[in-house]
Amino acid sequence: MSAKLKHVTRGELARAGLLSICAFWSLCAPALAQKDAPKGLDKTAVMGILRSGTIPPDQAKPFEEYFTKSFLPQFATSAPNPTDKLYRLRAQLRAFQVMGRSGKAHDEVNKLTLAKMREIVLKSQDNAAKVNAMYVIAELNENDEPGKIKPLAENFNLLWGVAQSKARDELKVPALVGVERFAATNSIPANKKDAVSKFLLDLVNQSTPPGTRTASGHDWMRRLAGQILVKLGSPASNDAALKAFQAIAADVKVRPTLRCEMLQLTGQLKYAPASKADLKAVANSIGYDAISICNQEIEQAKSANRNPSIRLIMYALYNAREGLNALQASAAETPHKKAVADAFNKVKSIHAELDDPDLVEERLATEVGQKLKDLQAVLGPPIAPKEEVATTDPKGSPEASVKQ
Repeated sequence: MSAKLKHVTRGELARAGLLSICAFWSLCAPALAQKDAPKGLDKTAVMGILRSGTIPPDQAKPFEEYFTKSFLPQFATSAPNPTDKLYRLRAQLRAFQVMGRSGKAHDEVNKLTLAKMREIVLKSQDNAAKVNAMYVIAELNENDEPGKIKPLAENFNLLWGVAQSKARDELKVPALVGVERFAATNSIPANKKDAVSKFLLDLVNQSTPPGTRTASGHDWMRRLAGQILVKLGSPASNDAALKAFQAIAADVKVRPTLRCEMLQLTGQLKYAPASKADLKAVANSIGYDAISICNQEIEQAKSANRNPSIRLIMYALYNAREGLNALQASAAETPHKKAVADAFNKVKSIHAELDDPDLVEERLATEVGQKLKDLQAVLGPPIAPKEEVATTDPKGSPEASVKQ
């Protein structure tokens, strides 16, 4: 043993050993503590929790923080590329919801998402982010089980409130899209259906755009309102939706594309099976309005010394075909079954015959003109509206006709 070690006492050795142990623990303890503490979750871990349907107690806080601190805050700004960024975020959110389908984890995502989207709509200065947040709210579902999907019930009042408010059109449109989802699943509260129907009918009948809304934007919103009325069944409005659709389709001053779309909506209305609905007259109006749209385009093309638009003519025939096809279901057990079927079959054949890539545009007016005469022969003379007109009913129950 060296001279230096001879003078080291056992106590000094013990103290040196204790200091070494303390130094070791001072280095290792933080690492061990970090290992024992809950870690933040990544997307894969979140997907796993959603797949299981339940949130383990020790993962509840990390699960919440993933959404509140990592994922959802990204929705608050549309920079740097609004279209790409917001689309990708909504697609990822949809992936989370579909993975969860239903259960505690799915519901927690809904709760956290709704809270953040409300915040963005109310407080954000980023218009693109606000609009995107409204679409997210409109798309939230109570569950995402295949075949059982229904919009999140608590969202209706928010969507309906924005739709009828003085909010900017950019926010009203996604709100109406959300209302349409509620109508399609018969989820609109019973005590709100009459008010919703009246509001939408007023919008359909509003021919002049309000404020700074463009004509094309206003037509888009009128069409959307009509689609919701069809899904809603027009409660408490009797035949008002039918008359509104027919009036627009027959008005030569209305943009042709909106006239076309009203042809389809007219046939899609829910006509009460046991009512005395004159569905032959409805089919007749669809056919003659399609003829009017096509002839108007041919005449305007002639005046402008150009070829008629085959796209517009085909669009008119397509919407008439789809409207008549839908009308066949309502006419199945009525005396008007054959008349509606004949009109549908004729429009369908004309649409198919004109869908010919070899058709020379210079011959289009002549070809269409002859085919429209053939359709007119099948329809018979125009049928004037009767004093009594059919009612529409959302549930198919009989309703009395009403006088115009």
